[in-house]
Amino acid sequence: MRLPVSCPALKMILGSLMVIFGLSLTTIASAFGGSMTINQISPTSALGSWSLTKPDGSVLHNQQQVTSLVTPIAAGTYALNVIAPPTAKTQIVAKDGANILRSVEGTTMSFLVTEGATITIVITYSFTGTITVDSNIPGVPFVIRGEANVVTYSGSTPAVYQAVPSQEYTVSYNTVDGCVTPRNQTRSLRADYKITFFGDYRCDFPVDTGAIQTPVAEPQAPIVKKQEQKLMRISLTANQTEVAAGGTVRYQLSVRNLSRTTMEDLAVSVQFDPSVMSISVPVGRQGEVRGNLVLWTIPAIFAGQTWNTEFGGIAADNLQAGTRLELTARASGTGLVESGTPVASLTHTIGVALLPQTGMRTDILFLIVSTVAGGILALIRNRRTAA
Repeated sequence: MRLPVSCPALKMILGSLMVIFGLSLTTIASAFGGSMTINQISPTSALGSWSLTKPDGSVLHNQQQVTSLVTPIAAGTYALNVIAPPTAKTQIVAKDGANILRSVEGTTMSFLVTEGATITIVITYSFTGTITVDSNIPGVPFVIRGEANVVTYSGSTPAVYQAVPSQEYTVSYNTVDGCVTPRNQTRSLRADYKITFFGDYRCDFPVDTGAIQTPVAEPQAPIVKKQEQKLMRISLTANQTEVAAGGTVRYQLSVRNLSRTTMEDLAVSVQFDPSVMSISVPVGRQGEVRGNLVLWTIPAIFAGQTWNTEFGGIAADNLQAGTRLELTARASGTGLVESGTPVASLTHTIGVALLPQTGMRTDILFLIVSTVAGGILALIRNRRTAA
């Protein structure tokens, strides 16, 4: 039986059905609604990975991305499992707009999503260590300052602080009458590590009591004792003093044990400015890059021995001539006494001046060749004319 419908009419009907079908799909999609944004926040360059189990049982995986967008999302229960960086503590917070759905201290969390919700999940990592402050005179007040010279802790020796955020810290000791105050000490606290500050007060000077004192035969003796306390020597050198933008400089780092005993559990760091340079990876001797620091852990350096490594620094592509790349090397270890040690023995800064980009433009090269060739031809013609 033939349908009493012309082809144009049939096309119109089919077109209308397609529009209706499209609208129905939009309605179905809107039933899933909203979106989900998952952010990872870390004070270092180390990020974790996560897996998201959806209400239908499917699993979405992510590897070390700062921000991820999941859309559309269906209403139902979701489960998030985070694999955090080593030694990191993890906090997960889920929000629907401005409302907090759930917050946990850990690596797993489940939460309920309603239709049309806009979900934001923030995964925050924190790294901590332990700081010990001591001195050869007990009960001496001190202050620990962290980044931006902010006072972080204060107390009296001896003292131990746990769960301290990873960053660089400086300790300053109070003065003691009749004693030479130890200089300020700086250490870089890495994740899950212990650092010790030790204030060595020198009190072997005559105290003025009003009586006539017999002159000391060797007034420089205390200085000699301080120099003998130097336990290590750090050396940071580069294979060149200038580098083009985008070029690589090879650095040699060495730590020498100047004492007569083995130095154990040393932490060596090199600080750099990430805005002007980066570090080539992998780093030799199992070094790792964390934020603006390159870190090494040295189990032991025997008496009189030297630990060496090499790494590369890459200048940023957009740097202008005259920019300087500066690195600072430091070390800390169990029982290391810094007081009285010259700063240059513990901290060494390398400056790198930049050159213009290497290579010569072809138009300049052509101009030079043309000029030389023209000069040679003119010389030949002058000789012929003279002849």
